[in-house]
Amino acid sequence: MNRWPRLAISHLSTPGPKLYKTIATKQERGEIDTLEKLCNELCSLPLLFQPGSDYAYGMSLDVLGHVMQLATGKPLRRIIQSRVLEPVGMRDSCFLVPASKLHQLATYYRLMRDPVKGKRWLQRLDGSKARDSMYAKGSRAVYRSLGVPTGVPAGGGLWGAGRSTMLFSLRDILLYCQMLLNSGRSVSGRRVLKESTVRSLQTDWLRLKRASKIRDPPGWGSPDVGWSPLGNIERYGPHAGALYMGGMSYFWLDPARKIAAAIMTETYWQVNPLGWKEDMDDLDQVLQHAAKARVKRRQSGGQSPQKRKKMT
Repeated sequence: MNRWPRLAISHLSTPGPKLYKTIATKQERGEIDTLEKLCNELCSLPLLFQPGSDYAYGMSLDVLGHVMQLATGKPLRRIIQSRVLEPVGMRDSCFLVPASKLHQLATYYRLMRDPVKGKRWLQRLDGSKARDSMYAKGSRAVYRSLGVPTGVPAGGGLWGAGRSTMLFSLRDILLYCQMLLNSGRSVSGRRVLKESTVRSLQTDWLRLKRASKIRDPPGWGSPDVGWSPLGNIERYGPHAGALYMGGMSYFWLDPARKIAAAIMTETYWQVNPLGWKEDMDDLDQVLQHAAKARVKRRQSGGQSPQKRKKMT
């Protein structure tokens, strides 16, 4: 028999055992409505692969969230609020949006396309009005835990089919990114993370022995992309070491160049908008082009191509 390593926190911080359909169904029915119940249910099912041997979408971060609750004796919401949101200054981020901030809640659409006629249209999701959203405090659609409308208490994994976790504003995401670029200090100067912790989070964990049994394990992704608890890591190219994470919306940061960017959309990205131009509308590519242009200007003595042309 092969000897497998014991499950470690680093395994929980790496995408691991996949979401089981039966668990998602029980979550949607409200039978599993706490992280404790979720972990108990996961314990009754076999792993799809041994920790550290593969990686994929899963609930490992939800398990880590419950571990944090047990270690501190505090609810996950309070941990996130006191250890992350308050010191970073992320005042908009929340699990449930109060009535006073519903005007900030972006509508969620899915861009539909007729495969035959090519016609496109927007399908509104998550309620016909902001007050009907499953993120709106007081809405009937809000997820309930132990019968109380609480929103989704997930640690960052997949909490049921179509569910999500916290909501963020563009301002808050960039404050978070800036804290990481500042080696763990918020814009106000408050220490949020140790410098060593930030360096670890900016490292490709798929190549760490403590997180992966083998170097570059198989799983979701590509050979060009690494992984850390912050998200994906670019391994090669002009922005090697840059991190990015998201789905419909995402953040991107390059620690070497001290550049951070965030983009938020209201439309599910399965269909590109009409008139989409990759080199102009893809934020990552726009930043790469800007960085390359800056290097060329420095090499040419700080003059733009237009100015050089006039002088010659």
